[in-house]
Amino acid sequence: AQIGPGMEQLRDAMLKSFTSGLVARQLAEDIQIKDAEEAFLCAMFYDTGEHLIIHYLPDEYARAINTRQTTPAHGKDEAAMREFGITFATLGAAAARSWRFPEKIVSAIEGLNADGEPVDDAQLLQLSWIARGANELCELVNHCTADAADEDLQALVVRLAEHLRIDATQLRKALHGAAEKAQAFAPVLGIDANNSAYMQA
Repeated sequence: AQIGPGMEQLRDAMLKSFTSGLVARQLAEDIQIKDAEEAFLCAMFYDTGEHLIIHYLPDEYARAINTRQTTPAHGKDEAAMREFGITFATLGAAAARSWRFPEKIVSAIEGLNADGEPVDDAQLLQLSWIARGANELCELVNHCTADAADEDLQALVVRLAEHLRIDATQLRKALHGAAEKAQAFAPVLGIDANNSAYMQA
């Protein structure tokens, strides 16, 4: 059966989230966070709200994304608010909570997507920033030009600097390693990496 563009978009979004999880796990290991697997899960589920919208409202999602400014990940929730009256973060956290996800994952989804702060817990704050940083890094793959890549990467390092001891070299290394692993795992997820817009970006 032919797969519609909405399903292809969802598969790409899920592959990006899986890649973000791999990036987060590597970054957590780099800065010696106790449980790197928690970082993996927080990053992988970070965009749950966006996935739900892509699945259930693909046309409206396309309209929201097409009208947003061509900036990295921090512009998506503003676009969602304009189109749906709710941010991806709020929707994702509500869904995750209703599915009885661990509170760390829920807090990572809702606490920083909209530039808020999670509960006053140092470890949770660090996990949330790793989840955000990994997802923004993977978002750069699709939403910046080659000429702007270094500038945008450095801007991400600056945004993360207050909370994480991570530099641009570590981010590049983590992204490269994660992309290779994601490509290898893509068939398991039912995704043809050679025809994936995300993997080809």
